[in-house]
Amino acid sequence: MLLAVKYLAFAALVIPAGAAAWPSASFTGCLDEDAGARYVLRDSRELGPLVWLAAGGCFDNQSFAKYLGGRITVRGDVRSESGHKILRVDSPGDITRVSEVCVPQPQNMTAKQQSGDAIGPRKAQASTRSVTGCLDENPGPQYLLRGERELKPILMLDPKGYPVEAFAKHLGKRVEVTGKVFSEEPVPRMEVGRITDLSDSCARDQ
Repeated sequence: MLLAVKYLAFAALVIPAGAAAWPSASFTGCLDEDAGARYVLRDSRELGPLVWLAAGGCFDNQSFAKYLGGRITVRGDVRSESGHKILRVDSPGDITRVSEVCVPQPQNMTAKQQSGDAIGPRKAQASTRSVTGCLDENPGPQYLLRGERELKPILMLDPKGYPVEAFAKHLGKRVEVTGKVFSEEPVPRMEVGRITDLSDSCARDQ
């Protein structure tokens, strides 16, 4: 599933210590899981692969999983293998989270739209995603998903095929929501087809 956010231990390519030096580079994009349980950074617009990621040095392979579905910047040494660029991540400091959710943006967006001055919501092509966070409620009611770290809104939630009141039983819980995500300002919106409780409370992640 494209850009699925899962807190599981995935296998990743490990670079042995003492390998020859590689040239350093930096990339920003959407973190995804490729076939064969390898992690790939995708272009934020077209979602084409930019570089495959490998764990090296003191970096824990399982640490990739917590960034799945987000937009990140990675820094490290790069080499070519079987026609692919592979970037070695040696420490947690080599990854910076840019945003919790990575929504494709249309290429033909005008400068006015990019600056946020366009009138009314704008939508990019929908992408099906799974995102983890804390379920909350605004007046209306309007349900939303908050990030687990700073508790900032990361998704506005709309039900698909069931009444909006069904969200209420998940309030205050850590959940995984799955559905189509549309790029809107100031917060992307998801048509939620499935919601799964992960824990009964959503304590702030330190």
